[in-house]
Amino acid sequence: MSNKALQDEQTAIAITSSTVHQKIKDDDIALNSFLPLKKMNAMIEKFLSHPSLLIGDCFIAILKECFSLVYARLMYQNKSQDWMILSEFCENTIVDETMTEKQEFNFSVSSDMRYCLEIRYSKALQTTSQKELCRLLLLIFSLCHQYSNGRKQIACSKTNIPENDLLPVWNDLVGNQIKDHLCKYTDLCRYSDTVLVIGQTGTGKELVARSIHKIWDRPGNFVAINCAAIPADLLESELFGVIKGAATGVQSREGYFFKAQQGTLFLDEISEMPVALQSKLLRVIQEREYFSVGSTQAQKADVNIVASTNQSPVLLLSGQMRTDLYFRLSQTIVTLPPLKERSDDIASLSQFFLNQLENQLSRGIQGLSVSALDLLKQYNWPGNVRELQHILRYLYINAPEGGLIQSIHLPDQFHQIDDIPETGTLPGIVKMVEKKVIMRELERLKNVSNAAKILGLSEGYLYRKIKQLGIKWKR
Repeated sequence: MSNKALQDEQTAIAITSSTVHQKIKDDDIALNSFLPLKKMNAMIEKFLSHPSLLIGDCFIAILKECFSLVYARLMYQNKSQDWMILSEFCENTIVDETMTEKQEFNFSVSSDMRYCLEIRYSKALQTTSQKELCRLLLLIFSLCHQYSNGRKQIACSKTNIPENDLLPVWNDLVGNQIKDHLCKYTDLCRYSDTVLVIGQTGTGKELVARSIHKIWDRPGNFVAINCAAIPADLLESELFGVIKGAATGVQSREGYFFKAQQGTLFLDEISEMPVALQSKLLRVIQEREYFSVGSTQAQKADVNIVASTNQSPVLLLSGQMRTDLYFRLSQTIVTLPPLKERSDDIASLSQFFLNQLENQLSRGIQGLSVSALDLLKQYNWPGNVRELQHILRYLYINAPEGGLIQSIHLPDQFHQIDDIPETGTLPGIVKMVEKKVIMRELERLKNVSNAAKILGLSEGYLYRKIKQLGIKWKR
């Protein structure tokens, strides 16, 4: 049987419950043995209160607090099935493996049910209690995981997930990679009253805007308007409102600024706003007052503003937006990376969307195979998270009821091999493809051992291939 076939039989993502991603501040607590236990207790209490939460990522987050963690993988095996990856972390920076310690911990509930923790952490910060703490955490996680499986609960949507004090302010977004990226903007957003969010279509700009609204913690509502979806001649009245009699047959109507009083107004795709209206918006931001259409009475605008655009700052300053408005809005600029630059989040996003689909449609789909997940990670994702959501819906509906989503179910564009030359010998083409695939995994994982596991090779064989193909990379 081929390695690809074996991967298709393995479950990378199981549909059991929604994954709640947890990010704990990166404090150095290796010398404090009480704080890890305190965090562990908080995790257990939250889980027992809300058993629909899956704690796999919380478990990894606690390990990151306990040690200077380089790599960790938590796996589960039930009966004679293949190992299922429940949660995984891999440090993106290049690491000297001689300075780290690799450990593996196993716990068998019975002959049919086993858990395994693979972990690598810094030798410099190693303590005598680390192994014992790893075993304890693995034991506690296995008990919580069994409890969750026993209840057989399907996850609720995020609106039904209770607040968790271990979660960061960006908890509405899914994926530790994007949360780590956004954490550096938290204080900047907190002390700004205007924020500009820049990112490609489908990267989650409105979710970021809603998170910023929560950071501000204002008593008013979050109000969103898509500047590209409203005709230019109607946009002014939609923003500022209109009074009765402003034109024949016109009735009085409140605008979005009024609805967002003491709250947040989200101006989506602001670069599509007519230039003439941009000058009026600039005055509102500066003077904190506006005039409804047809009115001579100024109204106060106690509103914080989040604007978004899918255009780069270079294009915005080349004429798509007034420069004075750009500089006024860009008090804080939040940039969102495209999905292709945060492939580590694809597993978390897939878990989240598939759980939503199972909750809505209840087709009994088991999850996503390892091979299918690998192909999703390799794809370029021009439509970003929105495209991933639609692809997962397609896969969920087209997979056999009660079955596992496998690589064969993916659309044709996921099976294409790029950059194959039209001419050349077969050995030369194979060598080129091998080199490209190995370099891609080394760049992504920054670790030969992890790359070997993903590629289905032994570590020694991969080292020989790297030397044979003349691959140069920084360890």
